[in-house]
Amino acid sequence: GLRSLVVDWGLVLGYAVVVLMTWVSISNIAQTSSILLLYLLIPLVILMAIRGGQLPVLLAGLLSMLTFLLAPELLAQRLERSNSLGLLYIDISLMWLVIFTGLAVASAWHEKQYREQYVWLATHDSLTNLLNRHEFNKRLVQVLESMQQHGGSGVLLQLDLDRFKRVNDQFGHAVGDTVLREIADLIATEVRGRDAVARV
Repeated sequence: GLRSLVVDWGLVLGYAVVVLMTWVSISNIAQTSSILLLYLLIPLVILMAIRGGQLPVLLAGLLSMLTFLLAPELLAQRLERSNSLGLLYIDISLMWLVIFTGLAVASAWHEKQYREQYVWLATHDSLTNLLNRHEFNKRLVQVLESMQQHGGSGVLLQLDLDRFKRVNDQFGHAVGDTVLREIADLIATEVRGRDAVARV
């Protein structure tokens, strides 16, 4: 939740850099380096978006705006000397552009992860993390078709756990699930990366 995002030290460092760069930008409001500093926030905000989603980006934006609000005297002095009100407006607009860029990246990243998770769930058994029956059948057909077209050979091995029902009956389904996971992990570590292991 919110608390874990606030105490994530990578994000805390990101927040600190956002505040520092905003403050330095205010200090240099009369120079174009003020704008360039805010441009440098774009990759930082994108990293924050990928790491934590939209909430850290919004927090970074709020911290940046608070920094602008908490430095009125410094801003007034700089603007009075240089008459750079236009640069201030550009800075604030650019800061919001940075935040909206971060929000767009966070949204796209979340969508990508959701799609990957959906594809994974459609092709894998949720208990053992092995391929499910549907994906196994699909890959088996692909291998057989490839063997018909190009020759070669393959191996199909089917394992059955003897007396597994007794494990479930005597110790409960939670223990049975643990046994299945342990066996799945053992088999997965013993095969090659190109091999397919499935729970059918």
